[in-house]
Amino acid sequence: GKQMMGKIPGHLYQYMFGDELLAAPVYEKGATKQKVFLPSGNWINYWTGEQLQGNTEHTVAAPLHQIPLFVKQGAIIPMRQYASSIEKGNNNTLLLHVYPGADGSFNLLEDDGTSNDYLDGIYASTILEQCKDVNRMLLTIHPVEGFYKGMPSTRKWILYIHCKKAPEKIRMNEQNLKFRYEPTKKIAIVETYQRSVKQIAEIEVNFP
Repeated sequence: GKQMMGKIPGHLYQYMFGDELLAAPVYEKGATKQKVFLPSGNWINYWTGEQLQGNTEHTVAAPLHQIPLFVKQGAIIPMRQYASSIEKGNNNTLLLHVYPGADGSFNLLEDDGTSNDYLDGIYASTILEQCKDVNRMLLTIHPVEGFYKGMPSTRKWILYIHCKKAPEKIRMNEQNLKFRYEPTKKIAIVETYQRSVKQIAEIEVNFP
């Protein structure tokens, strides 16, 4: 299986989470800058939105209480909405952080969250995929495979599309979607309903 958290050979104080996230905790007391080696690919500074080239070392700002964190272009990172406990949370609404600029995918695995049914293969898998094109990104939410007790049949997605400029338009299955753009954070935010998790959803983002 895919290793969740791994070390980077020769870079003692850096950690990878899957292939998409890299954290570089500050290890010198009082340091406000940090040297970080980024593997190949293009990377985005999670805090500033700045784009950095991979396969090279960068010196980055490391303010107190903020671990330098980098996301690989092409990453798709699903998150749950905040809940006071895991049991109270659910996956009826999911936040999706999308970093356009390269092809990428994520396999979202879900189960009932309480039983050990998943050990018997009782879980659901949803493949999320993004494809890069000139001035456009296509995000595909594939139909769910598998099933678990209490699985929602519809779903709300809140997409956070990390992009330098506001998109010209965002469409899902050929329908225009309303979105808002936050220029300081460089994020386009769009909420959309998937009427059936068993049907494909294709979201097209056009950039100027």
